[in-house]
Amino acid sequence: MTITPQKQQITIICQGKELEQVETFKYLGAIITENGDCSKEMQARLGAARGAVRSLDSLRKDRSLHVKVKHRLLSTLVWTVALYGCETWRLKAVDVRRGFEMTAYRRLLRVSWTTHRTNTSVLQEIQP
Repeated sequence: MTITPQKQQITIICQGKELEQVETFKYLGAIITENGDCSKEMQARLGAARGAVRSLDSLRKDRSLHVKVKHRLLSTLVWTVALYGCETWRLKAVDVRRGFEMTAYRRLLRVSWTTHRTNTSVLQEIQP
């Protein structure tokens, strides 16, 4: 793989065999693309984090747990999955608008999508 703005075909021969040139590959859990775009990596990370949120559904629905405990579980178990490798991401405006954080908080507080609550009120309730 070459990482350049324009697609560039190269030939590398190793032990008599030509190596395949790929557009993307996974390295240490991160998706590397030939144009350096991080959108696929962010989508994969947020998908994994959504799975982590879904796996916490039984705890989220438990009314005996306090909101602070649920928030702590969310920050410990979900944000670590979502933000792994984020220090290398190059953000674009479309990536910033994904809104995963508020969706996770609303699920944690059991706020229905039909309920008209502002993000500010949700954040005030969730803050420790």
